[in-house]
Amino acid sequence: MQKDRQRGQALERHVGKLLGGRRRRNGEGSGFDDCVGEDGQLLDISVECKAPAKAQFRWGWIEQARRNAAGRPWVLAQRPLGSQTIYATTDLDFLVRLLSEAGYLPSVETPRGSSADSTPAGPGPASPPGASGPTAR
Repeated sequence: MQKDRQRGQALERHVGKLLGGRRRRNGEGSGFDDCVGEDGQLLDISVECKAPAKAQFRWGWIEQARRNAAGRPWVLAQRPLGSQTIYATTDLDFLVRLLSEAGYLPSVETPRGSSADSTPAGPGPASPPGASGPTAR
């Protein structure tokens, strides 16, 4: 059990750093997000991190991520035991909007979903290759 908790905390630290923030300490702030900005304030996106033994699709985890987001876009980040890959689950309307804004899709109007009320931040220094959109060849 202790190793599971340590893996989860390590994932929270890693994801927080990728998003330009850090892991939220227990009892810190007014939110329940696993990751916060360097100053301890909520990020523009809510992240719930899980480090299960095997990748899982649990409705309870998705509901927790949505509830913690309080209207902001949300992501459920999972890294199964032994995996180097972090998998993300999010609202499809939010993903479509991100892809459109990044230039991967034509600009489209998306129906108002659970993530449609906020604007995502632009790619930062820790963004993966291609996060700024497709490049001309």
